[in-house]
Amino acid sequence: MKLILSALFLILAVVLTAGLYLTVRKPDDRKADRTKLYGLFRPISRIKRQLRDFLFKILHRVPDAAINRTDDEPNAAAG
Repeated sequence: MKLILSALFLILAVVLTAGLYLTVRKPDDRKADRTKLYGLFRPISRIKRQLRDFLFKILHRVPDAAINRTDDEPNAAAG
């Protein structure tokens, strides 16, 4: 929970800082900076997707008992 809140606060701080930075800039420089920022969304989303796939691959492993079991074999009785 602390990790999630820390990440959200970090994102909030970056967004606020970038917003304040853009309001101080000259209009021509501001437009160039916005173009650069919009170009960052695609790589960030690609990295996020790769991380999600990696975590899914690690955390959702098939149990060893279910790997070589056929459909005609009965399930183990729960105690």
